[in-house]
Amino acid sequence: MKILQNKHNFNFLKLKLFRNLQFNKTKKMNIDQDKWLNLVEESKNSVIIDVRTSEEFMEGYIENAINLDIYNSNNFLDEIQKFDKNSDVYIYCRSGARSHQACEILKQSGYKNVFNLIGGISEWNHKIIK
Repeated sequence: MKILQNKHNFNFLKLKLFRNLQFNKTKKMNIDQDKWLNLVEESKNSVIIDVRTSEEFMEGYIENAINLDIYNSNNFLDEIQKFDKNSDVYIYCRSGARSHQACEILKQSGYKNVFNLIGGISEWNHKIIK
């Protein structure tokens, strides 16, 4: 009985550690606009991706952004494979939800440096191209 309880405690600790690691990865991935902008400006190998629809994109976008609509999943998956997986990828949408999903997809595709803009373009206080 005691061995079974120790095994249960060990599995619980492994699960807790895994969740903490996942949280820390997500926490580092989701960054505020000032840090996001600073990282973009400092990066020598960056890509900015706007995952909103083309209609939303035409209403205004962050300078140098490429529009890859995450709702057009086949095209999105094809296009992300064209980027260098060692590049810094900065992703945003309207509020941060779609871009968070896109970040997860890129991370699963082997990208290491993926950053989500917290609050999306709706909270962006910097230059917007119209």
